[in-house]
Amino acid sequence: MRAHPIVTRSPSPRWAAGLLAFGLLVGAGLAPAADSVIWPPGLGPQPVGKVMSLGPVRTSAVGASAEPPPSAAPDLHRPVLKIAVSSAWGLPLALYAGEPRQLKGGVALALGQALASELQMRAQFSIWPRGRIELSAVQGETDLICHTSPAWLARRDLFTWSGPLWHSGDWLVSRRGTKVPEQLSHLEGQTVGTVEHYRYEAATRLKTPWVRDDAPSEIQLLRKMAAGRNDRAIISALSFMYWRNQPEFKGVFNDEVLVLDETISECALSKRSGLAPEAFLQAIQRMRQRGDIPRVLHPELGG
Repeated sequence: MRAHPIVTRSPSPRWAAGLLAFGLLVGAGLAPAADSVIWPPGLGPQPVGKVMSLGPVRTSAVGASAEPPPSAAPDLHRPVLKIAVSSAWGLPLALYAGEPRQLKGGVALALGQALASELQMRAQFSIWPRGRIELSAVQGETDLICHTSPAWLARRDLFTWSGPLWHSGDWLVSRRGTKVPEQLSHLEGQTVGTVEHYRYEAATRLKTPWVRDDAPSEIQLLRKMAAGRNDRAIISALSFMYWRNQPEFKGVFNDEVLVLDETISECALSKRSGLAPEAFLQAIQRMRQRGDIPRVLHPELGG
């Protein structure tokens, strides 16, 4: 896939929030190097506010229903790192299976287990609705949320932030055979597929709001489009680059997307956690310095 050109622009509010967290890390001497923030496979700098062509679909050899490899037995003598994951996530972030549902694969599992191991702890994952995941950490029921951003949490000051880990973005995707909106203003007053409880910064830039058509998760949003029940939806770049290559969605979507926002994902440690913020930040920094984070994430992201 060809590289996308870098577009110079003023920082958005979401970037400003990320830069604030970055500044705190600089003060602590723990700031990541610019090249340590991962671009997932197939992604590069995105032209925010413009249409971008993704190129042809490549059918993935690994389907969404692939069984995850068995995990090693946890060391029950280690303290527990309680990690919150969202029920709205799907691959490549999370694969859920079993009854009751358990996290069995994806970026969230790989990164959580690697970080817990670095901290000499054992990871314990709990699944929360999107509207409750922040509250679970604020109230001390969980310690950590990953794949989040200061712009996404209302009580961001109640967390210690890891700093930037990997890039993603919010994309407006459309069903094949329909016109691709060329700019954000074309969505004013239009019905747009969204995930319930998700906040979209692009919505704040509209004079007339779009009409939300919520689904419980991104995969269900894409399936609504495949069934012809919606012509357009907002999907994270990370998820869409995975799902568009799955046989289930062959020929469903236009190859062009409207880039609404570029985002950077972080991990957020609750200040109610018993884990010292310094230990958390130092563990993240050691993983960065050794190159552990890309080694953990790239297999999950298709790299």
